[in-house]
Amino acid sequence: MTSTDAAIPAQSNDAHTPTAFGYYKLRNTPLALGLRHTLERFAKTDVTLPDDVVTAYGRSFDRGDPLGDVFIDRAFAAPATRRRARPDVEQALAGGIASVDGASPELAAMFEQIDRDPDWADWDVIEHGAEVFRRYGKELYPYFGMITFVAYALPTISTTLGMTGAYTGGSAFRRYLETCRLWTDTTEPGAMRPGGRGRRSAVLVRVLHSMIRRKLLAHPSWDRARLGVPINQAGMFNTLMASSQFPGQQLKLLGYRPTDDDITALMHLWHYVGYLMGSPFSFKKYGQSGIEVSELFPNVMPRGHGVFRALRDSDIEIEEKAQDLVLMFESALKRRRRGHIIRLTFSAGTPEHLRDLVIRETDTHPQNVALLDGGLPKWMAEGRPLETSAPGIPPRQFTARCCFLHLPPTALRSRSPNCKVPPGSIRRDS
Repeated sequence: MTSTDAAIPAQSNDAHTPTAFGYYKLRNTPLALGLRHTLERFAKTDVTLPDDVVTAYGRSFDRGDPLGDVFIDRAFAAPATRRRARPDVEQALAGGIASVDGASPELAAMFEQIDRDPDWADWDVIEHGAEVFRRYGKELYPYFGMITFVAYALPTISTTLGMTGAYTGGSAFRRYLETCRLWTDTTEPGAMRPGGRGRRSAVLVRVLHSMIRRKLLAHPSWDRARLGVPINQAGMFNTLMASSQFPGQQLKLLGYRPTDDDITALMHLWHYVGYLMGSPFSFKKYGQSGIEVSELFPNVMPRGHGVFRALRDSDIEIEEKAQDLVLMFESALKRRRRGHIIRLTFSAGTPEHLRDLVIRETDTHPQNVALLDGGLPKWMAEGRPLETSAPGIPPRQFTARCCFLHLPPTALRSRSPNCKVPPGSIRRDS
């Protein structure tokens, strides 16, 4: 083991599960048992996570960014290398690692990973995800700001913020705006390509995180046995999910209607952002994403699958004596009073027993149920239009000419004295 490896205990292969990881303490509490019972009632199966999955997730609280942390530790070992750390990173981002004069092996190793796109990356989907993010406008920024309050209650995050001075006093709003800048930079068109502004922001934040880990792990007040590593792998994973899947589903309550492909593309974008920021999690290619249910829950035996979509009328009865409409509406939502389903569609091939289950659980009238036979592939195979806009008409050269239509004399009641058209004819320019 080298001195550098020893100085970065976050990268040790014998990472432990910090005591702040409360899964084992909470899994048999009344709240956890009630939640498990509710999930199993809907899933109709045991939802207990395998021990190896829980163990791996718990240990991820004790792991950081191996490549980034080693680079910062070596760069900060001497004043000369410390001064050139930021300029070297900027130069590697602008011109490639080959353009950095005397680049350290640690910097070269980090950029070898950054410049090598993972097999699962799909640039068309990454750009689609960025477009979906922009489509929300300004709504995502306050949403992200609010959902982070829950994360800040976790000791692994609140302690990091407190010791670094972030989100304390007058620095809180500035720190929030810096995060907003990252969201904006990484979702501009082409921003994640080499040389893009979003790519630069993601890598610079990665380096900043490594600097914070190095500083806090050496601090006597940091309790690694309880908290693990600052800005750890579990935090990276949770951030990626909170930036993609969560808003895709939760903002539907505000009226947004992203498709499943939109949400998957948004997740794909943030998977790639996380890859540049040192997240160690790998993903399958687009279209192959996800984990088999039987792999996550070994006791599950899939009996069929299909896709369905429900359209509700959103008609909610409001009592005349209601004093607080907001509280009443919130109460109605909690009681699943979200309007009746007026259209329930199933994809072709959905098993009949699965259709019956959904119809029964959603209390949908049979006349409002439809089975899609073929869907978009069939529509495209039949040559039907995929856009609602008017088709483009190519420009053509027009040459005017004269012709005569011969009509019976009685068809012309009158004609101008200056008209030179023979009687019984009409002149038409075409």
